[in-house]
Amino acid sequence: LKSFGRAEVGMALQVAVAAGKGSRCAPWGIQSVLSRDDVWLLLSQSGGEEERATAIVNLAARSTSELAGCVDVIVEVLGQEAGPKVKAAVCQAVRGAGAVGALYAQDVGYLLDDQDADVRYQACLALAGMGDASASSLPALARLLRDDSEVVRYGACAALGGLEATACADDVAALLADRSPEVQGAACWALGKMGRAGVGSAPAVAKRLKEPRCRLQALRALAMMRGAAAGYCMEICECLTDEDAETRLAAAAALGALPGAVAAS
Repeated sequence: LKSFGRAEVGMALQVAVAAGKGSRCAPWGIQSVLSRDDVWLLLSQSGGEEERATAIVNLAARSTSELAGCVDVIVEVLGQEAGPKVKAAVCQAVRGAGAVGALYAQDVGYLLDDQDADVRYQACLALAGMGDASASSLPALARLLRDDSEVVRYGACAALGGLEATACADDVAALLADRSPEVQGAACWALGKMGRAGVGSAPAVAKRLKEPRCRLQALRALAMMRGAAAGYCMEICECLTDEDAETRLAAAAALGALPGAVAAS
């Protein structure tokens, strides 16, 4: 690398990042396992918003262990007048860093109030797997259930479900009547994840089986609700003939979670 100029090194590191998880070596003999210094140089050499965002997205696709070792360098980009594409990319990287990403829950939580809908959405997804570290963001996530953007409402449901935020069960249940079937599906799944707090919504979740675009998530929710879904075996059985293979599999799994009810019916 010493024989390369700074621009060439930056380009080489971009190629190394794009090489992906499986390969140990990228073109020009550069190893694709990057150090923190490599990542710093890569991001400092990225000229504009689009280029830097692409570099971070490529980093986010790498292994959890690699990201864990350099995610602090990536998060530092947020303090450099980052644009929406870069902010969204940083959220993806934090999400991919696994347990280490939870150290940056506060940094990601600030992005829930960003003006850009995709940034808010990506922040929701990043927080979804952070457990107790995301506790301070629960009020903001609950507010986003009423966001004008359906993708943000979807993300908020996914986050609250992932965090098993039982205190928000009623607010999530209200989105079973959302105008977007995809948001309805996310609400179904979230309620399934909330255990006892969500089982009271089983009848409303079962009604979502009639909508193809949220049927898969409704089936997954009913499987998690177990006994509360026992009265809907026939409706679940009808989904075994769905055109979508994943939906048929989810229907079979839901019935497998209700052996007593299936036998009785």
